Amino acid sequence: MTHWTYAALADEASARGVVAEISAYSIGCFLREVDLKRHCTCGWIKSPLDDLQGSAPADLTTFGAGAV
Repeated sequence: MTHWTYAALADEASARGVVAEISAYSIGCFLREVDLKRHCTCGWIKSPLDDLQGSAPADLTTFGAGAV
């Protein structure tokens, strides 16, 4: 897949066990909060997240907690 929709990202996050359930709307909110545009990405040889392989997933319950 070359272009991800918010719905596809939400489905993938659930499928990978990142979250039990998340809406496409919430995905959009998170991406806007960090100013990440799903259509403007650059690849890299080694992801900074590669070092986290095998570690516990991040606690997403506090992500965006300061947002109103």
